[in-house]
Amino acid sequence: RSAIGDNETLSRDLSKYGNIGTFINGTTYNVSGKYGSAGKFDGVNDYVDVGVTLNGLGRGMSLGVWVKYNDTVAGQIAGKWDHTGSSFTLRHSLNTDGRLAFSTCSNGICSTGASVITNLSYSDGQWHHAVATFNGSLMQLYVDGAFSNQTNNSQSVWVDNHIFCVGANCGEA
Repeated sequence: RSAIGDNETLSRDLSKYGNIGTFINGTTYNVSGKYGSAGKFDGVNDYVDVGVTLNGLGRGMSLGVWVKYNDTVAGQIAGKWDHTGSSFTLRHSLNTDGRLAFSTCSNGICSTGASVITNLSYSDGQWHHAVATFNGSLMQLYVDGAFSNQTNNSQSVWVDNHIFCVGANCGEA
């Protein structure tokens, strides 16, 4: 159990919105993280289920994660994204090159929306802090406190009924 209340089954949200997550399919907790404990995902079906409703999600959003990976297999880090519909995602190795990507959709089949991709690869086995932001007109990506890339997007994020997941595409896990 961590000082903030994380344990082998729950992941705490420290924001004022209280989006609490549940570890699913054997996600390993309490492995060595950047700052104390972390969750470890197998890349197949382990994830944190935060539920369908995200308190505080509106026209603008920020999504921040600590991430460590050393492969170039594409995969979701966090988001509401699967094969039946999409809203937003932060993922790695979109183009199998280790870069990070932040994508939003403005409809259920993601035929409209936008993506922004980092300029550098981060599949080096080191911890990186990634933050994706969207203010209703501009999507930006920051890694390790430095600006990486941006794109314009005037379309709102589609709010869907898919589970917000950390560590996998929930609809495919």
